[in-house]
Parts: sequence; structure tokens; C-alpha cells
Amino acid sequence: MKKTISIISIFILFTFNALASVGVIERYSGEAYVLRGNKKIDVVRALKLERKDIITTKKNAWVKIKLNDNTLITAGKNAKLVIDDYLYDGKRKAKASFSFSKGVFKTITGAVGKISPKKFKVHTPNATIGIRGTEFYVDASRPQEHIICTRGTITVTSSFGEVEVEAGRETFAQSKQKPQTPTKANQQNIFKIDLAIGIHHPTATHEERTLIEKSEGGLIKPLIQSIPVNTPNIEPVVSENTAEEETSTNIEESTSVEESSSVEDTIQEEVTTHETTDEIKDTAPVIPIHNPCPLPPSR
Repeated sequence: MKKTISIISIFILFTFNALASVGVIERYSGEAYVLRGNKKIDVVRALKLERKDIITTKKNAWVKIKLNDNTLITAGKNAKLVIDDYLYDGKRKAKASFSFSKGVFKTITGAVGKISPKKFKVHTPNATIGIRGTEFYVDASRPQEHIICTRGTITVTSSFGEVEVEAGRETFAQSKQKPQTPTKANQQNIFKIDLAIGIHHPTATHEERTLIEKSEGGLIKPLIQSIPVNTPNIEPVVSENTAEEETSTNIEESTSVEESSSVEDTIQEEVTTHETTDEIKDTAPVIPIHNPCPLPPSR
């Protein structure tokens, strides 16, 4: 009797774990949906995700997924992502497997990548990506897949061979070939993917934005145009490094404002010591206004 109860308990626990939520839709833009068995579910914020879910985005859409171990996956437009397998108990049992069938993606691994890095896999049509505590990009929108590592190290494997890609380097994978020898990553390629998945780079110059737009042949043009100009409450999807850079920029701007106020007070004191307006103009220093984040002109 006890043995029967134990078997039933294990079965119930297994079933519960299999059907339990593995993560949520943290943010999204545009039209996207989840295929779950025979059901088609429209993506909404905080929608719970399960194993075997298929997440699909349409034109000019993107979604950001947060899994239970804090792994973050952002998919751009016309993308298809499958949660093949996922397990995380908050301790030592951890594994994750995803298929990026098409589109562009950014992945920042969480606890699973630290606890069981060998059990974290991303499959593309032409290769399999293994990780070691990593942040990486995948562009599977073309027959020749583009894979960039921006933190940690990844391995890119096909049936014809394997390459190791360190941070700051990129490789290309295509059917029936070994992945290319990694080379130094091009920052403009990262900008392209970031813009395609809804990430706004405040440090990108107008020339860089124009070059990115032309090189992509219109893929991200609507997204560039949709980025508000001089909008302080924009909420870009950012990695931890980008957040630290923005915090540093805010501190510098705040310091600049304080210094500017101090200079203005000094000018006012000098104004009171002169008898004519001409003398004031001659002695007052010019305060340059520097914009650290040039934006494109209005279109």
C-alpha cells in the first residue's frame, strides 16, 4: 500500500512539474502568439509559458521572455522559438533546451547556465550552441546564420565540426559546413540585432544609425522610426552592462547640471560688479552645451 502511494505521489509530482510554468512574457511589442498544443494564445504581458510552447512573432514585433532561473530571451520580428525542455528546481536540478527556428534573438543565461552549463543548449537550423555563463546573439533570419558572443564563451557545433567563440567574436554557420573560424565581432551587427529586437542604443550616432538602416535593407527601418526622440520615459530592453553605462551617464549629466548652475551663479555675481551691459558680455564665459547622445533629425 505504501509503495503504491509513493508511486502515485511521484507520478503526480512529475505531472505537476511537466505542466508548471517555466517563465513569463516580460515585455512585448506588436503582434505575437503562443502555440500550446491545439491552442493559439495571444501574447500579453505576464503570460505564463510552459514546456513545448512555441512562441511566434509577426512583422515589426518582438517579445522578451524571462524564465524561472532569470534567463532572458528576446526574439525579434518574424521569429519562431520553441521551449523544447526546461527544468529548474532552484537548487541543483537544471536543464534547458530551445530551438531558434528563424528570426533574431538575444540570450542572457541565468542560473541554469551556472549550475549545469553543459545542459543549456540552443538549436538553430544549422548548428547547436553550448554555453558557459553567457550572453549571445543569434540571427537565423538567413540561410547563413550569424552568431555573436558578447559575454563568456560559447561553442557552435554542426555535424561537420565545432568552433569556440569567445566574448567579442562572431561566427557564421550554414548547412553542410563547419561553422566559420571566429573573427572580431562588428559592433554595427550588434546594433542591427538590438534594434530589431527593440533595444535602443542611446550612444549610437546618427551616422551609425543611418549605416545600420541601409545595410539591413529596410528590415529595421520601421523600428528606428518608431523610437521616440527626446523621450525620457522610454523603457529599452537592456543588459546589466548597458544599465550600468546608462547609470554612469545619468551621474555625469547630473554633475554637469550642478557645475553649470555653479557657473551661472558666478556669472551673476560678476554681473553685479560691472556698470555696463557691454562689460558684462565681455567678461561672461560661454557655457558649451554638449549632447552625448546625438539623435537623427526628424523624418
